Amino acid sequence: MTPNDRPAGGLRKRDPVQGLHKPPFELTGLGRGADTFDHDRILADLATNTIEQEGLPDGGYLVALAADALSKPSSLTIGADGEDLIEDARADIAAGHFEIALALLEEYLGRFASHQEARFLRAYCLTHIAEPQYEQALRILRPLRDEVTPKELGERIRTLRRELRRRLTPGEYKAYADTAESDPRGALARAADFLELVPEDGKLNYLLAAGHARLGELDQALDAAERGVLEADSERQRIEDLASQLRLILLRPMAEPAARAFKSRNPQLALALLDGIEPRWRESGPIQDFERYLVLLIQHRNPPVPPAPLLPDDRADDLYSLIAENDVSRALALMDRGGLERAEQLLAALMTAVPGFRWLNFVYAILLYENGRRPEQAEACARVAMRDPTIAQARDLLEAIHAWQESIVINPVVEEFVAVLDALNDKPSARQLPRLRSRLVAVQAQIPALRKAVRTAEGKKAVEHLGTATGNWISELDKAEVVSAFFDEYERIMTPVVGGLKTVRDANQLATALDALGVRIRAARTGTGSTGGSGKQDRAHPLDELADRVEARRAEAGTARTTIEVSELVRRFNTLMAPLTSGSPDARLFQAVAALAKPIGQEAVRLRNAAGRGLDSRDRQSLDQLIATIERLWP
Repeated sequence: MTPNDRPAGGLRKRDPVQGLHKPPFELTGLGRGADTFDHDRILADLATNTIEQEGLPDGGYLVALAADALSKPSSLTIGADGEDLIEDARADIAAGHFEIALALLEEYLGRFASHQEARFLRAYCLTHIAEPQYEQALRILRPLRDEVTPKELGERIRTLRRELRRRLTPGEYKAYADTAESDPRGALARAADFLELVPEDGKLNYLLAAGHARLGELDQALDAAERGVLEADSERQRIEDLASQLRLILLRPMAEPAARAFKSRNPQLALALLDGIEPRWRESGPIQDFERYLVLLIQHRNPPVPPAPLLPDDRADDLYSLIAENDVSRALALMDRGGLERAEQLLAALMTAVPGFRWLNFVYAILLYENGRRPEQAEACARVAMRDPTIAQARDLLEAIHAWQESIVINPVVEEFVAVLDALNDKPSARQLPRLRSRLVAVQAQIPALRKAVRTAEGKKAVEHLGTATGNWISELDKAEVVSAFFDEYERIMTPVVGGLKTVRDANQLATALDALGVRIRAARTGTGSTGGSGKQDRAHPLDELADRVEARRAEAGTARTTIEVSELVRRFNTLMAPLTSGSPDARLFQAVAALAKPIGQEAVRLRNAAGRGLDSRDRQSLDQLIATIERLWP
């Protein structure tokens, strides 16, 4: 294995960074004014309120008439023939004799049917008799609601009507809720009858209009809503919104030919087609605004980009709805069937005709998002949609688009980071490490720009994770390069002795070089945090493997040197003994060889003692045989 092909050691595996995902976006309900026809939810709210009010006690809630007020003559003119009846009725009411007072008042009203105070007192008595007749009392008071009355009497009438509404309307809500599903028209008829008594009840007005709309009876629904706008004392904005939507629904088919001409860039024909609409509808606000807008376009000679209508936002939106709502609905139907491409084509053409239509911008932004195209335009459209408070999901869509934009910016950088990690996991060679490090440095250089680009919490978290992970891996590669340099030096030391050690000098040189390398490795490990708080070395340090290998090779060098020394002693002894094995040596030769053999034996003893237990068994056997031979021959 050559140094350049050697795997890079010392890399620690870490959790990879995950890219961002394009979050799903689901259009719920209509998404725009979704509660406009939310008949059932309103009904559920009313039912809840009804339950809460059912436990209220009866006593103490009806209007109280002060005794001194009852003793005073009425501020209205009373004929001489009936004055005593009124005075007696007041006295009986003050005494709590309501049935008697009621009989007197009925006699009086038989003669003076329009007398306002007598009618009020009669209604008052009906609420206090043994079997109260609240609805009949309310019917008596209903005409008085619209009549001009003296201030004090008018206040009493209003107070009593409020109390009667408080008592009766919960039951009417409940009756409607109980029959709205099984007999919707019967429920609506009963609600309409009661609404004649309390035309100011906003919730009932809304229920009546929404109930007709629910049955597809849009004309009746609009009539009810328009009456509610005039009469209701609550829920007026909701009723106005409902009336506006109903009016637009009814107007759109009438205005469709003119809308087609407008979209075909023929405002003159569109204006002529509006002239054919029935006068009742032509005088409605949206049609009038459409006509004025067409005149504006004609005056501007039909510019390539239609100018915005000179209208408040709500009226401009109604105008846009008149022109384009049907097409948006067709696009939504295509989306439901999976025809995203066709729907986008349809809405793209509409965007050139009514670019300011906020609902159109919302649906078009969804299509761009779902089709994964033009994120900047999708964001711009979502921002236009956010200007319409009735588009409940506009902000959610904008946040999803922001996440999508961030994924487009962040994910390529994450993918490059992951590609480098994959290369590192494939155990790159030492010569590949600098190139991989350069790629990580390039990733790290993009982090500041990514921080500026992200807006969502998830995006910020992903960028910070990527920045931290990239910095950690660069540090790991820096360590790996240090490790690689030590491995390179180790291989440079070991390469000359691949074929084995030949001399003691070679063994000593190898041992010296390995000792020096071991010292430097220990210093590097200490300098890079190789010890923990306990002072013990961290065995997970990337240089540990090399340190163990150097230590092993150093021990092998010592063993090899001993083996070489043993072999050299054996060789010298064998060379010395050669003359004695040929012929018949004389005593002088034997003595001369002995003089030379004894130092060899002494050196063998020293070598055996110095090596101790670390001596190889074969070397020990050779030394023992050599020493024994010399001692036997020359004791």
